[in-house]
Amino acid sequence: MRVIADLQAEVAAMRAQLATKDSRIAEQHAEIAGLKRRLALDSSNSSKPPSSDSPFRKPMPRSQREASGRAPGGQAGHDGSNLEPVADPDHVIEHRPPIPAPAVDSH
Repeated sequence: MRVIADLQAEVAAMRAQLATKDSRIAEQHAEIAGLKRRLALDSSNSSKPPSSDSPFRKPMPRSQREASGRAPGGQAGHDGSNLEPVADPDHVIEHRPPIPAPAVDSH
């Protein structure tokens, strides 16, 4: 009977130890998730400046669209049309600022 009592005490101690380790593992998983989230931040998805971005990370592709294979522009042989300037316009509208702009010192 003494052996059974010793084994039951040992099992209880191991269960307590296992529960402690399980809680520590859960804490570490949460800490790792937070660190991964911080590691994934760069200037495009946070308020960090671009100078803090890794020089080794490739930039995101600008467009996910694939090329169609066709040449850009209009139909071949089509001259196109646009509004040609005339020598004597009907009326002229001048757009000027209401007040002179202040001088800006570049030094």
